[in-house]
Amino acid sequence: MPRDLARNDNNDLLVNDLVSNDTIMLYYRQPSAEDHITYHARVNKVVDGKMQYDERARLDLAMDLLTGFRKGALTVGGKEISCDPQDPDYQENWRELIRDTAADWLMLLATVAYSGARREKKEPPFEKPSNN
Repeated sequence: MPRDLARNDNNDLLVNDLVSNDTIMLYYRQPSAEDHITYHARVNKVVDGKMQYDERARLDLAMDLLTGFRKGALTVGGKEISCDPQDPDYQENWRELIRDTAADWLMLLATVAYSGARREKKEPPFEKPSNN
């Protein structure tokens, strides 16, 4: 499948949540080139000549991408919540709740969103286009 280069701010990430033993759907916006530069500059720092990994920056930058979750995925005190302001179950502080209680999801989101490519060891077979 080809990579679509059109901006996509409605991506989804299916998370296997080991705490609830459920599958959670998160929604996030596609990081821009500037987001990638910021991520790598803030997360990977050299301090006193040694490389350090800043997990707080990783969490903050994942929060910048998070746009929502599928309804039915989260509850507070047993009551289902929503991230949609038009929904009667809307929870205004849903983002803070996720940050405070499900940071593991955000760390996964950062990994997926900012590591969208990797080097292949060998080229897959394909037909070369003719030069006609």
